[in-house]
Amino acid sequence: MLFDIETTAIASIVLYPELISDCGFDIHVDEFQNRQNQLIYLAVLKILGENQRPTPNMIWSTLKKEMNHTQVDELYLSMLPKYAEPSVQVLHDFKEEAITQKVESFAYEIIAQAKSGHRGFQALDAAISKLNSFQKSVAKKNNSMNLHDAVLSVLKATENPEQTEDYIYTPFPSLNNKIGSFMAGDILSIGARPGMGKTHLIVQQCEFTARSGIGTGIISTEMNSRSLAKRFIETELAVPTLAFRGNRITEEQINLIKSNVNVFSRLVDLAFVPSTTEEEVLAHIRRMIAEGKKLIVIDYLQSINFGEGRNFNLDASIGNFYKKLKGMALQHDMVFIVISQLNREVEEDKFKMPVLMKYFKGSGFIESHSDMIWTLWRPEYYDIYQDKDGNSLAGITRIFSLKGRDGITFKHQDLYWMGHKLSDKKKQEIEYEHTDTEF
Repeated sequence: MLFDIETTAIASIVLYPELISDCGFDIHVDEFQNRQNQLIYLAVLKILGENQRPTPNMIWSTLKKEMNHTQVDELYLSMLPKYAEPSVQVLHDFKEEAITQKVESFAYEIIAQAKSGHRGFQALDAAISKLNSFQKSVAKKNNSMNLHDAVLSVLKATENPEQTEDYIYTPFPSLNNKIGSFMAGDILSIGARPGMGKTHLIVQQCEFTARSGIGTGIISTEMNSRSLAKRFIETELAVPTLAFRGNRITEEQINLIKSNVNVFSRLVDLAFVPSTTEEEVLAHIRRMIAEGKKLIVIDYLQSINFGEGRNFNLDASIGNFYKKLKGMALQHDMVFIVISQLNREVEEDKFKMPVLMKYFKGSGFIESHSDMIWTLWRPEYYDIYQDKDGNSLAGITRIFSLKGRDGITFKHQDLYWMGHKLSDKKKQEIEYEHTDTEF
């Protein structure tokens, strides 16, 4: 049987149904010209919609029960798994998550090469060749390390912190003095009510990290890539996001963006996943990890659909999600920042200060699995302009530390709004630095 482009794609989907969650917005049933492939694809979607992982037998059963199965050759369907049997064997032999991710990435390549005009067998042969090489490299790899070598590794990273991805710093020196840095394997949870400045904070963090040569990614459920790009433009070039509304942007601002396009790092990956599921988020995380990202921001936790039903437990699902993140962070030496919305209970506090873990939804599991927990408070949002001692709170975004790695916590850190970005120095201090001259 000659496996054409469509067969290559449908075989990959039957073998690795997780590809649907990654490519679902790009692959529509009408893109399959072959009626058999259309029906198989619809059956796969139906089974996934029932929260099950499709198998060829399940697909055939669904076709017989609910679709016109007479248009599908059972032999054709049964041969699809055989089509990439070596790949399946690798999955059976190596259960490690990294191997699975690699196999999935090769399945992507099969689809990509097929769409570019390659014959199915050619794409498959190339993928199998890579799988075999990868299998050999993994077999040789030794993940164990004796204590002596582990201490030497720590010493090397400590002596050359600027040369390692083990250290990820914030853009704010005062904050770095308090926490040191983020470390490979960390999970930072940030809780905030709407309007507290969380987006500006994560944009500045990602921009700063990428400028250090470390790949970063943002998985957003509420802001698409263009909206996030506008925040990066505002932070970097001081062109306010308001300028993009109602065609208020000036010719001068347009030219400024055009002449500075190259300042925006290609190391930042933006993924927009509205109304998303846990599986979709994890699929994007795996893709970003495969591309070498070492800092990934998830914005935000409560908009992820973890499931439903009578026996569904949201807190337990959030806990399982955090366990998966922690495993990936440790395995791949990376950092996660998870944004979480706080419940309305914080509004009942006299000063609206989010200084208690109970304000987090799913707080128990978040607290136990996070290395650091911060909350954000912008007093101006609540028409609070002075503290109890009469000090001005105008333009302040305050970070409260509720938990710190290795017992390192701080009471709070104030950041100051400079019109287009946050700084850990007051405007007066910055102006003084710029005008200070030695005589």
